[in-house]
Amino acid sequence: SRRNEETEFVDGYRITTASAMQAVRQAAGATRIEIESKLSKFFPAGSARRHGYNRNSSKRDSSSAGARMKNGSTPPQMSMNHQRPPVQVVSGNFVMAKYKGVVGGVNYEFTGEVKNVWADAILQHMDQNQVVIVNNLGYTESGDVLNCNSFEVARRVSQALKADKLIIYHGEKTAQLNLPAWIGLSDDSFVWLSSSVSSDDDLDLVSKTRDLSNAKTGDRIIVDSNVPELSLAIQVCEEGVPRTHLINASTDGALFLELYTRDGLGTMVSMDLYEGMRSASPRDYDNLLKLLKPMESAGTLIQRSKEEIKEEIENFTVIEREGRLIGCCLLKKIDKSVGEIAAFVVHEQFRTEHRGDALLDYVEQKARNTGLKTLILLTTRTGDWFAARGFKRKGTAHLAHGILPEERLSSIDPDRKSMLFVKVLDTRTVGPPGSRIGF
Repeated sequence: SRRNEETEFVDGYRITTASAMQAVRQAAGATRIEIESKLSKFFPAGSARRHGYNRNSSKRDSSSAGARMKNGSTPPQMSMNHQRPPVQVVSGNFVMAKYKGVVGGVNYEFTGEVKNVWADAILQHMDQNQVVIVNNLGYTESGDVLNCNSFEVARRVSQALKADKLIIYHGEKTAQLNLPAWIGLSDDSFVWLSSSVSSDDDLDLVSKTRDLSNAKTGDRIIVDSNVPELSLAIQVCEEGVPRTHLINASTDGALFLELYTRDGLGTMVSMDLYEGMRSASPRDYDNLLKLLKPMESAGTLIQRSKEEIKEEIENFTVIEREGRLIGCCLLKKIDKSVGEIAAFVVHEQFRTEHRGDALLDYVEQKARNTGLKTLILLTTRTGDWFAARGFKRKGTAHLAHGILPEERLSSIDPDRKSMLFVKVLDTRTVGPPGSRIGF
């Protein structure tokens, strides 16, 4: 087959000839083998000697496989000297496809469209802590192998698995767009405009929206075809995946930085996780009392008088959903550059939707925007949650001389034995509340 033949694209799809299909097969196989080899690498022997192998897993393997073979020898998979790969990798015919066929007079030959994803099989492997590789090859009911669009496969797989997040690597073309850290999708469709606009109206729209427009365009999302990664990210979110992340493939350690740092890396596209967040007003007074009462009754929050809440109400940030308050946070300035977070509540029905993270991130940005550099909070029972989000434990609050202003110290109830937590804010990410997201 000819490996140097030119590839023709029509409407974003490759026309896959028979010879090109052979090359696609080989490329998919080589890529799979490369991934498997990387994930089969053991820790250095010295590390294993110092820390030991997982002997329990070897014992389980031996007992489950049967004691010995007929000749008395130990089966290869049972041998204590043969360890499993550190990461087990599987692949298979998880994607069912159909021929794209002839469209507009163009025969796409061996190019396929995703018909179905065998999600149950993928999830079974994932439940066994196995890494599942899904490539761009799809299989027809008659046993043919087709070349599917990788982005379409990613979209359909993330849908089928009901994924929480899809991470997309992008190249230099997307990097040159200088996308913001977060793109929130509201109920209106977003339109991504190419820089090569023609009419004065388009130019005016670009200048007003910095390339992202909230203009509604029916049920479709229009995205510049030169930015397929962003197109995929937006479409996947609109179809139900809560978050997608765009990260630069040329950045060393990009995936680890995204997964294991709070602020992540690159651009997150999501449905508007800040939706409904705003500053409280006097009309929220009664609903705010109802929201705070269960936590005050449980002793998690200190009792605040109605007068205190009325005086501080404009310092509250609230989350409103369908006319109901489901979250709140009080931010008070106690020094020139120090603010205090208090009365942090998310209704228990909404605590699995990352509302707490979004609320904290929103309030932190609000604090930065007002010139605050440090946040403190006093808590008796929720310290672990805040510690996981960058707050440092500083001991018993009423004994924190030199950390808290004396006026604030004098107002702390020593019998409550609240713990003090402090967080120094990263002032490099100053912007209006809701302009970024840190999880």
